[in-house]
Amino acid sequence: MEFPHIDVAHPGQTHVADEKGPGHEVLDRFVGHWAVHGQNPLASVEDGEGVTGVETFEWLIGEYFLEYRWDRVLAHGWHHGVGLIGYDADERAFFAHFYDNLGYHRRYEVGVEPDKLTFQGNHERGELRLVSDSNQLRIHWERKRDDEEWTKLIDLAGTRTA
Repeated sequence: MEFPHIDVAHPGQTHVADEKGPGHEVLDRFVGHWAVHGQNPLASVEDGEGVTGVETFEWLIGEYFLEYRWDRVLAHGWHHGVGLIGYDADERAFFAHFYDNLGYHRRYEVGVEPDKLTFQGNHERGELRLVSDSNQLRIHWERKRDDEEWTKLIDLAGTRTA
């Protein structure tokens, strides 16, 4: 269902965005709540630190932007954030903006494939992949500092809870 909004440049008129991206139906497959667990190998010199949490994907009204929230518990604290994934019709490409409690703001180019979203940024890259009839989620992120090689940041496995 499309929800028109007020066009502030032309009061009294309403419109909706021109188009949704060719992969919007793939984004819809991620909608839900996911219980996650895994490892953050950079948090500890041992075999990595255990991570648990919840990942949530919900459409904003109009279903043009997918809201992504994460709330993860680590031994040394927690990592909470919010992001929006959408389609830029002018660029003909998907994008994401993420913000977190550590003060980071990241913009990513997003690749959309059946059962998989890829995120490419200047300092981080990631993959979210659906498995087992879309009831399991795999999350993998890597980071790169300056001229270093890409290193594993976090690996999570999730189960759809709603």
